[in-house]
Amino acid sequence: MSKTRRELILGAFAQAEGDPTILRRAIGMEQGMALAYEAIAGRVGAAALLERHARAHAESLTESLKRLGGKPAPAPRGAGQVRASAAFALGVELTAVAAYHDALGKLRNPALLHTVASIMASHGQHLVILRGALGREPLPTAFETGRIA
Repeated sequence: MSKTRRELILGAFAQAEGDPTILRRAIGMEQGMALAYEAIAGRVGAAALLERHARAHAESLTESLKRLGGKPAPAPRGAGQVRASAAFALGVELTAVAAYHDALGKLRNPALLHTVASIMASHGQHLVILRGALGREPLPTAFETGRIA
């Protein structure tokens, strides 16, 4: 993932005000991640599992948004248009963890805090899987925040 794309995503979360806006941005991020994993299926052993996780996260966040009276944007299509690799997926996962880490300080609904914290932890597990696939240290820090040194 390019630094600019990462900055755009993190900037969108930093600018987000209110639970519905944060949820809409998180849903879009998860849907994009699902497309990236779909694009690398067959090249990265766990890609299909990670794609299912991203789709489940998007679905859970969508249900939460609907309970708040919000309406999500339609899901993007076109995995064939996504150029992805395990290294790209690692960058996407780091960005997701950083975005959720930021969102946890802004959400007000206790149920959403639980949901987002759970999803953030799942992305932390994805980082371990992807780092292993890339031959890297699986857990370089005790608590993952998605920040890049």
